Amino acid sequence: MERSVTRFFSYMSEGTLSRRESIVIGSELAKRAHLAVGSEVQLATQFTKKPALLTVEGIFSSGMYEYDANLVFLNLPDAQELYLMEKSVTGVSVSWESADAAVHGKRILQKEFGRSFYVQSWMDLNKTFFSALKLEKTVMFLILALIILVASLNIAGSLTILVVNKTKDIGVLKALGATSYDVMKIFAWDGLAVGSLGAFAGLGLAGVLCFCLKKFSWFELPKEIYYIERLPVLLSVSDVISVVLVAVFLSFISSLYPAWTAGRLDPVKALRYE
Repeated sequence: MERSVTRFFSYMSEGTLSRRESIVIGSELAKRAHLAVGSEVQLATQFTKKPALLTVEGIFSSGMYEYDANLVFLNLPDAQELYLMEKSVTGVSVSWESADAAVHGKRILQKEFGRSFYVQSWMDLNKTFFSALKLEKTVMFLILALIILVASLNIAGSLTILVVNKTKDIGVLKALGATSYDVMKIFAWDGLAVGSLGAFAGLGLAGVLCFCLKKFSWFELPKEIYYIERLPVLLSVSDVISVVLVAVFLSFISSLYPAWTAGRLDPVKALRYE
């Protein structure tokens, strides 16, 4: 029933697991132990006095270093003999329609079986890995926000120079009846437009880059550190909206001071030397 629960057989890079007294090992474990399909290995547990002689029938590669370096798969009767368990098992795997349903499913199973069973989801089994990813994601968001802040300061500097260069024009507008609020709106909208244009241009470029990274494996990660061999890419709508909103908001905030400076210009002083 393993085929209906996990994708184990889709990870097979060599051979298969079809008969008794055979095992399937991970690709990293095969490299470390210098094993190949057809090699004989001895497996022993604390319950057996004599190791069992098994043949390597297949090698799998899941992309997760921890699994490929530490897991051995064998037929259920062989495992029961090694642990002297007769017809019993140490655990049962349950597959849900979606990965996110595992959290809700865990609560249901724990409530159903009570304390007699210990229920773990795939997130519990990889808790350290996901904690590291969460921390890295938070730090990267802060770094990105600081980069956007620096870019926003450039917008503020550019608008300040623009206000100085347009002093005469601002004076003319105010002399013709434009209020300070009207002048502020012009420069505030200018900063907002520049920031929005940059944010959405960056969004389009980032979307293309993410698509290429997802389609083609350009970067290989050190599996011993990240547990995975290639960079996974997933576009999250909430993350994209958050980044765009922060970029537009900071651009608008950075344009307020130059706009305020332009709005408080005295038309008499602005046109004195014109």
